[in-house]
Amino acid sequence: MAARDSEIAVVLIARRHLYQLFQRIFGGDPDGAMLEALADRSTLEVFGLYFEEDDEALETFNGVVSKVAKDLADAPDDLLGSLNDEYTRLFIGPLQLPAPPWESVYVTEERTLFQACTLKVRKAYLKHHFLPSNYPHEADDHLAIELDFMAHLADRSLELLDAADYGSVERLLLDQLTFLREYPLVWVADFAASIQDSKTHLFYPQMAEVAVRFLENDAAALEELLRALQEGDQR
Repeated sequence: MAARDSEIAVVLIARRHLYQLFQRIFGGDPDGAMLEALADRSTLEVFGLYFEEDDEALETFNGVVSKVAKDLADAPDDLLGSLNDEYTRLFIGPLQLPAPPWESVYVTEERTLFQACTLKVRKAYLKHHFLPSNYPHEADDHLAIELDFMAHLADRSLELLDAADYGSVERLLLDQLTFLREYPLVWVADFAASIQDSKTHLFYPQMAEVAVRFLENDAAALEELLRALQEGDQR
């Protein structure tokens, strides 16, 4: 593999790892496996690739991870119980959710699920033969599903790079950048702001802030990857 390809592969692997991590954070009840992945050294190294040392989001992430790692070692059952309580209160109910994790709530006047934007997101998924695991019981514009879609495309990008199909890699990265700009980046900042109004700040409000910064950084990373591929094409 050429040096350029190796550098691109490192970024693609980092992207896949972080999208899978954030999908797991917002896509289901917290468990020990998710927390161990969060505190794993490889995760910390990947975050170092995506965040500047003075980035407040990195400081927030490191603070949460340090506390999670300590509590996981000292009292894992208590930690999981508290995290499950927070997850349920924020994303399941039965009370009104402070920050519903669906795009349509933030981009439509009705603030209800299964709106036109939900169908647009589904169309983007189908272009790449991606079908959410909870289809049709969960609205397609759930944050975790959009993140899962990006993880899926990041994995596919790695496969195409390994096959040296640079034209397909470039097109797929452009599709990912377009999806980021048209969907998650349109609403996740509002989601993160809304979740700050919740009465609990153990884990998920902080992770929402970090996720926003990651998505912003990923858009910049995709632009750099596309430039690298296009410069290679011109040689």
